[in-house]
Amino acid sequence: MRRSGPTAAGIITVATLLLVGLLAAGAGAAQPTTIVVAGSGSGVAIARQLVKRFETLHPAIHVEIPASIGSRGGIAAASAGAISLGMVARRLTPAEQAGGLCYVPFALTAQAIVTDASVPDDGLTTAELNAIYRGKKTTWRNGRKIVVLTREQQETAILLLAARLPGFGEAYRESMAGHYWYVLYSDQEMLKAVATIRDSLGISDIGQIAAEGYTVKPLLLNGVAPTLENALNGSYPLVKELAFVYRSDRLPPEAQQFIDFTKGKEGARILQQYRYLPR
Repeated sequence: MRRSGPTAAGIITVATLLLVGLLAAGAGAAQPTTIVVAGSGSGVAIARQLVKRFETLHPAIHVEIPASIGSRGGIAAASAGAISLGMVARRLTPAEQAGGLCYVPFALTAQAIVTDASVPDDGLTTAELNAIYRGKKTTWRNGRKIVVLTREQQETAILLLAARLPGFGEAYRESMAGHYWYVLYSDQEMLKAVATIRDSLGISDIGQIAAEGYTVKPLLLNGVAPTLENALNGSYPLVKELAFVYRSDRLPPEAQQFIDFTKGKEGARILQQYRYLPR
């Protein structure tokens, strides 16, 4: 007797059962654990580059890097336990250390005075930079007007310039009192503005420039180029350290894995690729 094949209804029933089984398996699959790393805009771009590699090696962990909330924001959020890790571009104050925060540096870079690519000048002296902020030096070498872009008073870049360049702090306060210049409120806004506004002068660092991929011109300062080599040998004064901050009693193991990756061989390779010195 000839055997009959499966009926259409039977095939549909089996397919339906298989589909239901697959959907149930997918629904029960473990989702990646998410950790949030937030803070200084100086660290956002390189942190996102690190995350790309980290997540391929650790698919069960998702690292979210939101837009800049500043070093102060990262410190406050990490202190409150609102984020897994804060990112900062400055050392902790004694009060912040007393609050129980741990500080783990992971990279060094050179902060630079930068211009858009069309500016013909290759460098400035400290005296010239101070004169620009005071409105006394107003043009580039080709006679075009300097468009000054700056940051708010307590921002890390301004604090570093004021600490390392004689007279800059006073010149900056004078310029703010006079409302002379355009104030930008994140590292990303600053770098994008300098890259797109003709004749502009601003502040960035060589690591962020490489990680963000913008075309700007870092200027020599007192005849010295803003390179890692010059920062390390002490001839270039503007050196920025990036670090993670966290509460040890609130650090998820996944966040510790991200720290370990960043400070390991693979993290060091990525940092060096984007002109950072691993710490």
